[in-house]
Amino acid sequence: MEADDEIYANGGDGPSRNRPIISGEQLDIEAYAGLYTGRTKITRLLFISDHCDNPPMQLEALRMAYDEIKKGENTQLFREVVQKIDGRFGPNYAMDSAWCETVDRRAEQRKERLENELNAYRTNLIKESIRMGYNDFGDFYYAHGALGDAFKSYVRTRDYCTTSKHIIHMCMSAILVSIEMGQFTHVTSYVSKAEQTPEALDPITIAKLRCAAGLAHLEAKKYKLAARKFLEVAPELGNSYTEVIAPQDVATYGGLCALASFERTELKNKVIDNLNFRNFLELVPEVRELIHDFYSSHYASCLDYLGNLKANLLLDIHLHDHVETLYDQIRNKALIQYTHPFVSVDLNMMANAFKTSVAGLEKELEALITDNQIQIWHANMPYNKIADRKGHQGWMKEEGEYFVFPGGGTMFPEGAIPYIEKLGQYIPISGGVLRTALDVGCGVASFGGYMLREGILTLSFAPRDSHKAQIQFALERGIPAFVAMLGTRRLPFPAFSFDLVHCSRCLIPFTAYNATYFMEVDRLLRPGGYLVISGPPVQWAKQDKEWADLQGVARALCYELIAVDGNTVVWKKPAGDSCLPNENEFGLELCDETDDPSYAWYFKLEKCVSRTSSVNAEYAVGTIPKWPDRVTKAPSRTMLLKNGIDLFEADTTLALASDPVWVMNVVPAGKLSTLGVIFDRGLIGVYHDWCEPFSTYPRTYDLIHVAGIESLIKSPVSSKNRCSLVDLIVEMDRMLRPEGTVMIRDTPEVIDKVAHIAHAVRWTATIHEKEPGSQGREKILVAIKSFWKLPAASH
Repeated sequence: MEADDEIYANGGDGPSRNRPIISGEQLDIEAYAGLYTGRTKITRLLFISDHCDNPPMQLEALRMAYDEIKKGENTQLFREVVQKIDGRFGPNYAMDSAWCETVDRRAEQRKERLENELNAYRTNLIKESIRMGYNDFGDFYYAHGALGDAFKSYVRTRDYCTTSKHIIHMCMSAILVSIEMGQFTHVTSYVSKAEQTPEALDPITIAKLRCAAGLAHLEAKKYKLAARKFLEVAPELGNSYTEVIAPQDVATYGGLCALASFERTELKNKVIDNLNFRNFLELVPEVRELIHDFYSSHYASCLDYLGNLKANLLLDIHLHDHVETLYDQIRNKALIQYTHPFVSVDLNMMANAFKTSVAGLEKELEALITDNQIQIWHANMPYNKIADRKGHQGWMKEEGEYFVFPGGGTMFPEGAIPYIEKLGQYIPISGGVLRTALDVGCGVASFGGYMLREGILTLSFAPRDSHKAQIQFALERGIPAFVAMLGTRRLPFPAFSFDLVHCSRCLIPFTAYNATYFMEVDRLLRPGGYLVISGPPVQWAKQDKEWADLQGVARALCYELIAVDGNTVVWKKPAGDSCLPNENEFGLELCDETDDPSYAWYFKLEKCVSRTSSVNAEYAVGTIPKWPDRVTKAPSRTMLLKNGIDLFEADTTLALASDPVWVMNVVPAGKLSTLGVIFDRGLIGVYHDWCEPFSTYPRTYDLIHVAGIESLIKSPVSSKNRCSLVDLIVEMDRMLRPEGTVMIRDTPEVIDKVAHIAHAVRWTATIHEKEPGSQGREKILVAIKSFWKLPAASH
């Protein structure tokens, strides 16, 4: 595919596309109002007058509403409109007190007559007459704007219905009033009642019920369900339901909801190829064209249509509150759809297609990634076990050629967003107070993915258990994660690194073995940091003892109980040394003063509490700067390192801090430990010995940077290599994503060796001189990992 062709196929408009874009002219209020009848015509006109920023248009809507109201009997609404007009139309549109008095007097007389008739019907126990009496009362109240009383009267007819036709009439009346009141739960209820009547419904009634259900789902922001209902509306609807909705609305509401929620194949099958819905789309050519443009990947044209429609859509009483959300979801769908056919895309071409800057596009893509909306190819990871077992909990689902990640988890099946919002009631999720988090037993890491958008860098880990490749699913989506388990050794992090430790049904027995696992979490949690545990044993059935023990350990460590919310508990770690030694049932003691809590490479778990005073620095939550200031301010732990300030100022990670990427800083286990300082700055990292495999899956990283590669394999006590440079580069190749980049700095002799090995693993490498002013004898090798496959065997 040529470069120009890519633009046309994925968002630009080719030379042959000269179809005019809609003008976006001011709404023709008279033509618009002519689509509706009854009360909805008036309420739509008043909605336009309240939300329009064009004074002549606003006044025209008020004038038409005034005229329409005087055709009816709603004097209260008439008085409100007169007040809004405020004399701007002269005496012809002023308060008509005589008309109001006449209508109100006539209403009182009619109400009295209806009451007398209904009392007589009830005395004579004539069911059909009683039903009609209540129905007449409903009509009366509806005409005079007393919607609550109208609803009650219509519903009372239910006890006197003797046929399915009566029940359907009652339901349709209740639905009409409920829509006017904005009570869409009632709409859903009475749609269901009508559909459950034993007799078959006529096509027009079915179409009306589909419209009502669609409006209810739209109001609830269930756009996919709304789209399905509107798409099921039959052409027989015609203009038979204009007291609620016009056929043009069916096309607009259904089309926009489908664009925002349907996958591409579903859009083709259920919208474009839907012969019934095509009849509605013909009434609104703009919506028809933007749907076809979206499906054909002509995104620039599609977005132009949407942009021109937006002002008028914001004046629609049912769409107004949803336009921004629908537009965002449609644009996000387009961004995702653009990326699917390619292994990589040219951001300049893509930015041109979406009429934005490269910087703006990067932010949009970053948000999609952190919201778990970027899908992954099923063929890259053909492991269906989690989708099969956990799909109902929102972990992940298989859709066509892709896995999608709704953002759910076992303890938050409704999604990570409401779960995180709940936690935000108890811990400072926003504002930069918290920056680094550890998610223990993370599943597919949806929690960590959504925390990224809050500015909290969450390092997620889980073992390779019966769920197979759960960590690989996280890494494939760009979420920081690695394979590990809390077993017999310390996790490979320094002490007091994480502002937040989170466990959602991680099933770790925190109080077992004299609370050894709790001690490890305590070692990693920064003083003043937060511990969140959701799931067993927190207020869990048949785990009363385990829950009591967990609370006992927390009390022994002087953790402050912030909240117990259902099956979730939130604790805050004290800022100073633990209140131990106190007598406690678990035999917990402070670790020996000689213990280094930051030593964590192949170090067995300790059955003691790490001393916060063992690190002579200020690093508690609340004393360290907020993010992002903390990344540029030298932490006090820096002073504990030889040449610490020099190391800080030379750190290359800082250069990436403002970009939409995260960096896994890997500190060699046998060298000077700077990892504590890295975490203090709000970054993440891990200890590792590069003579061993790195604890991750293939294709994890897009970029690998190495300074002094040969030093990673040399013995600290001799000049001999502990392992082969070839083995190290092959391991880097395993970790690197195809078309990923490697940057290596070292002496010219070592760079020559690396270049030879790079050629053998089919990297495309170039060697560059060091930067001007750089000290030492260094060269820089930059290599790209290429796609390749074994040649076919010859016969």
